[in-house]
Amino acid sequence: MAKRQERLHGAAVIEGRANSLIGLKVTLIMKTKAAFFVKFLGVEKGMLKIENMRLQKQSMNLSEVEEIIIDKTVD
Repeated sequence: MAKRQERLHGAAVIEGRANSLIGLKVTLIMKTKAAFFVKFLGVEKGMLKIENMRLQKQSMNLSEVEEIIIDKTVD
């Protein structure tokens, strides 16, 4: 099985695809080039709702996110 990456750039694109990302584990790339592997919970009032791998829920400002990378397994 192969892996494919889907990359979402920009706040408008991320907000538009938010419903299809709920529950997925994704990599957030911040504008500072920091990367976080998280579970996506949703977008609310310009804030990303996420859960880190320590099961702590957090909020991040959507304007600070450069892109979201989704790893997909392809048969």
